Amino acid sequence: MTIKVLTADGASVASFAVPSIGIGTPTWTPDGKAVIVMNLQIFRPIRIEVADPTRRTPVAPLDWDGITIRDNGTFAVRFDKPGVWQIDNGIRLISGKYPAAFSPQLAFRGEDVLIPEFNASGGPRILAQPVAGGPDRVLAYAPGAQAEEGTS
Repeated sequence: MTIKVLTADGASVASFAVPSIGIGTPTWTPDGKAVIVMNLQIFRPIRIEVADPTRRTPVAPLDWDGITIRDNGTFAVRFDKPGVWQIDNGIRLISGKYPAAFSPQLAFRGEDVLIPEFNASGGPRILAQPVAGGPDRVLAYAPGAQAEEGTS
């Protein structure tokens, strides 16, 4: 697989091979200087510097994927169980409702992480879960939305 980094005008900035990208990646680091992908050869997410793609460093322990680094924390998902987690400063479950092995990137709206709830009794919907804790709330209904095959 190849990652190509382009300017808004389409000019090439960098291009480099990666062994895999994983669930919910690649994502950018907050400073825009690196991308994060899951290296399935070592089962760890790695940071790849755009200016020097040979610099590749692990960014999380084994089995975490979908890494999203924000000003308010580092967030991740897992292959083997549902949930979205904050993994900096220890490990904290944000919501157990996030589907396991769901491949889109984590989405945030302000201080909330967005949680798809495909099997809600009133139909599919999107929940807004404050990352600081507290109850989730319905943000939107999503008629016709369905989980990808292999997602739980």
